[in-house]
Amino acid sequence: MSTSAQPFDVNAAFAAERADQLQAAAARRADFDTRLADGTLVPLGDGRFRVNDPDSWDNGEILLRQTDGQILPQHGLDTSRGQAALYSSVPAWHQLGTIVPGGTSNVEDVLRLGGIDYEVLRRPVEFRNRLDGPHLLLPDQFVTARDDTAAWPARLSAPRRTAGHRCDFGQR
Repeated sequence: MSTSAQPFDVNAAFAAERADQLQAAAARRADFDTRLADGTLVPLGDGRFRVNDPDSWDNGEILLRQTDGQILPQHGLDTSRGQAALYSSVPAWHQLGTIVPGGTSNVEDVLRLGGIDYEVLRRPVEFRNRLDGPHLLLPDQFVTARDDTAAWPARLSAPRRTAGHRCDFGQR
């Protein structure tokens, strides 16, 4: 006895799947537009929107409209070195960072793989009181700066001391 498979129209299946995808995308756009009109999304400029819905778990979150129309949460990761600074043993929702299946417990590897293998340096505050004047130091005032990007996240006064990442892991 011979059994033959019924012919399957691949093009029709593809067309149906594509139609479903387009319909779902249109529904997401309509939902987005409704949330904008209702005020539960507040435009911030540059394709960014803040969720303004106290009854939502997402209240206060920042969403980004991608060039392809997708709306994604802002991940908030440091990208100053050209890629997201994150190490994980499993992929995160945003699919960013360095993934090492099974992970590692070596602190130096975690810092390097996560893109956070920089030092935070304490520097004196320099200024000029005139554009053509000499460089002066502000007494007992310091800033912190990363040694790789020179980003300066905070100002410190003299009594405080900077601690790098390794201090958090007992490495200093």
